[in-house]
Amino acid sequence: MVYTPTTWVNGSSPFINATNLQHIEQGIVDAQALIPSAGKGGMGAVLVASNDASTLVKNAADYVCDGTNDQAEINAALIDAAQNISSGPVGADYRGAVQLTGGRFFLGGSILLQNASTLAGWGRLTELFPVSLSAVTGSGANPACIKLSTNTDHLTVVRDLRINLNAASGGSGHGINLDMTGSAATSTYPTMDPDADHLVTNVTIINGNNATRHGIWFLQDTGAHNRGSIISDCQIRTCGGNGIRVENASDMLITSVHMGGSGDYGYYISGGNTMLFGNKSYFSDVGGYFLSAGRSLVSACSSQDELTGFTINGANTTLSGCIVDTASDYAYQVNSNGVIISGCYAFVRGGGRYATMTRGLYFPAAQAGCLINMSIDPSNVTTPLSGSFTGNRGQVINADTGAVLASA
Repeated sequence: MVYTPTTWVNGSSPFINATNLQHIEQGIVDAQALIPSAGKGGMGAVLVASNDASTLVKNAADYVCDGTNDQAEINAALIDAAQNISSGPVGADYRGAVQLTGGRFFLGGSILLQNASTLAGWGRLTELFPVSLSAVTGSGANPACIKLSTNTDHLTVVRDLRINLNAASGGSGHGINLDMTGSAATSTYPTMDPDADHLVTNVTIINGNNATRHGIWFLQDTGAHNRGSIISDCQIRTCGGNGIRVENASDMLITSVHMGGSGDYGYYISGGNTMLFGNKSYFSDVGGYFLSAGRSLVSACSSQDELTGFTINGANTTLSGCIVDTASDYAYQVNSNGVIISGCYAFVRGGGRYATMTRGLYFPAAQAGCLINMSIDPSNVTTPLSGSFTGNRGQVINADTGAVLASA
């Protein structure tokens, strides 16, 4: 029987008779039938239900978790989804994705992303919750909630979920660790050779402050395939290591990330040609941004109430429109030649985490070829400009009086 809508007359519901009751009943049946289209062999994603899910959702799911080692069901679903696209367009049904329902998924081991697979939640009520997760599986030498299955997996997507690292009870695992150390070319279907082009978006990570645990960690050696990836629209709190750690992975875009309470630097970037836009780090114990590879572009980023603001160790790095709001040691430290700092600002806010700042702009050694045009409010700053400005160009302005602190 096909559902036939009944007609309301003058705002009144239709008369309840056998025919109309059948129409209502069939409408409910048809609505329930829409749920399996995302599971049970439908054309949507492979659906994995949490142990918290309702009976209706569980009945529609391809895999149902029991609240113990739920990574087993999720990994089986990822393999199921990947098999459908592994041979390319011919004969594939294009599922390619695993959809997690709302609820908590208890992880005793790592979720292993397959090549070109997508792992998606239903928003921040989809929570990954590790329990004593310390064993190493998948690609690389580190435990994590989400990893690559092999070091050649590429074009993976993680989105729309929350990772609660569960403090000491969670084990030693990181949040997301995409490790392509020793990777060969990323040439399997769908190829992006020689790059990886992973995507992490709308992910929340919290409660990893019991040890040196990173929130999101991209890693490679000299293989140079972990490139071109994007991290966007994420919130990261209380990780004992770095909120985001990019180690030799390059050509990345990191945008709209709000991060607080890291035990080390909020952002540790050692991959060349990485771009950061519209990000914030606050209350990190070591510093906001550590930029050790060349050609980084950092714009509209801020560091608030941290030991240090921006540490620039990579040549030809550009900072524009960045702010350091209250630091203890220094706001901007320049350790490389050819650095551009434009339209940036540093000040110590009254009532912030630190009452005074030792240095504003700091040159520990003689650096040359820099172009620096910025302002420093000297209030509560012991030495607004420290080190030699010789061999560089631009002006450093006292934001309080307009006086020139340095010019060349």
